[in-house]
Amino acid sequence: MIRRFCTICFVIGAALLVLSVLGIWSLKTHERGLRAERLGQFVAVAEQIRLDVKNRLDEFLQVEQRRPYTDYQNVYVPETAGGDGALVRSPLADSMTHGLAYGHFQIDAQGTITTPYALLSEAPSKMEPELAAYLTLLRSGVLESLRGRYALSSHRIDSPVTRQPTEWDKFEEADAAYRRQIPPVEVQRQAAAEAPRQGGSRLPSQAGRYPIESLQEAQQTQTVRQTRDIVSRNVAISAADSPLRQRQSAGDTAVSSGTARVQPDTPPAMRGMARPEESAQKPFQIEPDTAAEAGSKADIEQAEQMVQIRIEPFVPLIVPDDNDSDSIFPDVVFLVRHVQIEDTHLLQGFCLDEDELVRQVHQSAGRLLREGMGFELARTPRADAAHTAILDFGFGQLALNLLEMEPGWIAARVARLNTWLVGILAVVWLAVLLAMIGLWRNLREQVSLARKKDDFISAVSHELRTPLTSIRMYTEMLEKDWVKEESRKREYYGTMRQESERLSRLIENVLDFSRLQRGKKQFDFTMGDVNGCIRDVVEMMRPCAERNGFAIETELREMAPFAFDRDAVMQIVINLIDNALKYAKDAADKRIVVRSRLEKRSVIIEVEDHGPGIPKSQQKRIFEAFYRCGDEATRQANGTGLGLALVKRFAQAHRGLVEVLNVKPNGVIFRIHLAR
Repeated sequence: MIRRFCTICFVIGAALLVLSVLGIWSLKTHERGLRAERLGQFVAVAEQIRLDVKNRLDEFLQVEQRRPYTDYQNVYVPETAGGDGALVRSPLADSMTHGLAYGHFQIDAQGTITTPYALLSEAPSKMEPELAAYLTLLRSGVLESLRGRYALSSHRIDSPVTRQPTEWDKFEEADAAYRRQIPPVEVQRQAAAEAPRQGGSRLPSQAGRYPIESLQEAQQTQTVRQTRDIVSRNVAISAADSPLRQRQSAGDTAVSSGTARVQPDTPPAMRGMARPEESAQKPFQIEPDTAAEAGSKADIEQAEQMVQIRIEPFVPLIVPDDNDSDSIFPDVVFLVRHVQIEDTHLLQGFCLDEDELVRQVHQSAGRLLREGMGFELARTPRADAAHTAILDFGFGQLALNLLEMEPGWIAARVARLNTWLVGILAVVWLAVLLAMIGLWRNLREQVSLARKKDDFISAVSHELRTPLTSIRMYTEMLEKDWVKEESRKREYYGTMRQESERLSRLIENVLDFSRLQRGKKQFDFTMGDVNGCIRDVVEMMRPCAERNGFAIETELREMAPFAFDRDAVMQIVINLIDNALKYAKDAADKRIVVRSRLEKRSVIIEVEDHGPGIPKSQQKRIFEAFYRCGDEATRQANGTGLGLALVKRFAQAHRGLVEVLNVKPNGVIFRIHLAR
């Protein structure tokens, strides 16, 4: 049984340990899930911001791409103009800032810079300081960047088979290759997640690259057709020495050329620009299918009066910024496009307003952020950022640091759950431990009870065998007339009667205990004299006591009758006297004193002997069923271990109790309280 109990404890303990480990693991998994979910929210917000910024940039680029090339001049001849040649002021002339565009400009093949903010005849000293500084930046930045790289020449209308590649072609090829190499956002995120394991990530673990492909997406080259007369006038306004200006008739309106020019030493990239008289290029021809469809000389002449204007998409031009600036982008970004009007090549563009771009990103982030999120725009990622979105515009990067306003909220929530888990596990472990302790005690009690029952069976067998043997022996002696003396016969008859009474008491004790255990013992409380009941018991037990050398004395005080169960009280006194006869047989003083008295609202019955007494450690256990003092193997006293247990049960049935008091120098008093 002990082995089974140990096995059960091991199985339950192992199961609880596994459940505890699973609980802790699930809590950690929940924490990782919360952090992953929160990171997913930051990634989703970063993607929304990217899409919003991209949409804004796309709309801006579409507006600028559709902008007529004439808007880059201060004045121009509109298409609706008739023969009067009236000039219209550029819609850009009122302000240098238009959305994300700052400072529109145009550069012709000779390196002449034209802006819509000032007339060509206006002297630089009379210009606004902002415009003058901007023109200086264009001369020192844009033109220097174009030298040897952006060759604006007439080869652009050549056939791809016949013309030779230039530096600009190489630049476009490299730019197209760069566009093709930019992976989508999902691939970037996966690469950012795998890079730390490969040891090659250049981004922090909490950062992700979010390309904004507005400039990398394929844009259509625009082809515009205008009448040659209007085109000639507009080109004449922008550049007095352009080829179309030389073709213009003497009666055409001329605009003074107060153009802001670069230094006399024209950059090498501009020196090689072909002029009409120097170029071996064939003049611009109408496509064969257009000429074929014309079908008549009149149609051909009408087509020759139209000029095809080719406007290419914008490309970024990065100009290093040598000045210390607080701008997020380290360099100045220009967006330029190539405009081809037959043999005339123009470079139009503007400076990207980085402050406006940052403001729009700031506005998108502030509008799309979720609860508990903050952000910061910077050049580099922050180490404490929950997620850093690297907004890659193609011409530069912007670090959008998404911040957790309450960084400890996940830890706090997990801590609360951890507290609950620890509390629940502690309660479960404590409950199981208490259950195991209770089971262990119950098991020990069952083992002890089983041992006591075995001892009880042995004691009952002995208690039954002894009187039966005596009765049988005396019966045979009397039956065979071996005893002749009448006095001896009376003695034998008395012994047989006493042994029979002893058997009756033993059987009655067993039956009463069985009834009490099953709850079927019925008590009959009737009014009576308890002293009379005690005297009857003493007179019944006196012969047995005298035969064992004991003398029974009584000290009974008069008291009024009260309700009690006569049989139960008799059993109490009989068992107490019988217990004294058993355990005080070796005492020097063999007196047994039976007392009764009235005390307050209870009747006291005492039985005193002068035996060895009862140790305090056993004074409570002697009232347990089947318990007997001493070692069962060396015990000399007879008994079944039920007598004192019945005394306690009968006293409790009378709403009373039992006390045990040791007497000096030797002896013990059993005091019974019976409620009146």
